[in-house]
Amino acid sequence: MRKTPRAFRTLAGLFLMRRGDVVRTLGASLAALCSAAGLAVAANGGRTLGFAITSWDTAIYESRFMDECPEGLNPGNDEIWWRALSKADRSRLTDNGLIQQLDRSGASTRRGTKGENVCQIPTAGVDPPLLVVEGKVSYGVNLDGTTDGRATAK
Repeated sequence: MRKTPRAFRTLAGLFLMRRGDVVRTLGASLAALCSAAGLAVAANGGRTLGFAITSWDTAIYESRFMDECPEGLNPGNDEIWWRALSKADRSRLTDNGLIQQLDRSGASTRRGTKGENVCQIPTAGVDPPLLVVEGKVSYGVNLDGTTDGRATAK
């Protein structure tokens, strides 16, 4: 099995997955990074420290045919936006499908209740529930210190 490479997309917290061209936000990771930066400032006597994300990879063990995604892939901004449109609006806003996804990304990200950019303000819009990865094998961190999979003593 091989891992799928990912390329960092924008500083705002988007990245592009090679499979399925799925774009997701890194909001939780960005919040954790900002929180860590805040702790680092407090621990260093008020000095400001800068951090740069040089690579990003999720802890998902990916099989060749995506067996870990039995329910399919999560939709991206464009698909969520597109599904919410009526057929007439789909036709008008995509020029009957001739406007490419990248060219309509501005419209698809401004799908907040008041036209806000949902990548900048994730709480401005409502997304469908995310599908979860399923499988017996995964990358991760050994949090309990056991190496054989037994439960940790309480």
